[in-house]
Amino acid sequence: MVGVNGYDRIARFYRVMEWAAFGPHLNRSRVAILSDLPAVSRVLVLGDGDGRLLQRLCLEHPDATIVSVDQSPKMLELQRRRVKAIGGEDRAEWIQCDAIDFSPEPGRFDLLVTAYFLDCFTESQLETNLTKWLAGVRDGGCWYVVEFTRPASKLQRVVADPILWMMHAFFRWQTGLPNRSLVDLNPILGRLPIRMVKRQTRFCGMMTSRIYAKMPLTSSP
Repeated sequence: MVGVNGYDRIARFYRVMEWAAFGPHLNRSRVAILSDLPAVSRVLVLGDGDGRLLQRLCLEHPDATIVSVDQSPKMLELQRRRVKAIGGEDRAEWIQCDAIDFSPEPGRFDLLVTAYFLDCFTESQLETNLTKWLAGVRDGGCWYVVEFTRPASKLQRVVADPILWMMHAFFRWQTGLPNRSLVDLNPILGRLPIRMVKRQTRFCGMMTSRIYAKMPLTSSP
């Protein structure tokens, strides 16, 4: 697969490339409101890349078991190294597969984590798969989302739009990323059974961290 080979190819240099493009801001946004999450026992992480957020999750939730899904074996290896370095490998499970092919057991997890992951998919892919991934979270559980967002301010867009365009062009070139521009997540999220608990925006409004609570589906009378 183009995507697997591409992410394997950039795995070793990913952190350096990230710093060159965004300095510390991208990683700070990953963990910006992490401490606001409640205590959890079972965590599902999709597409964490080189594992820096996964490592922090292990430290913040020392009693939690974590399942990490990623299609890149080299990224998974980096994740293993980071988790092993803090003695958390016995609490983690790694699954190598495309997240599109992954269906979590319904209600198994207290927390779903997707950080700079959803922008890898087209709008139609998100419409289909977000419901499936969120089904893995129990009612009352949480979803931790960190994503690029297009700022509302026209002035901020002058800065953000060229950066977002170049980012998508690079990942299309290296990994075969299917979408050509940032998908507006708000309409899709508005159709899901979730309630926003906390939100923080950084870096000219183009990096947003959110915590959602999953609401129970209401049955028709």
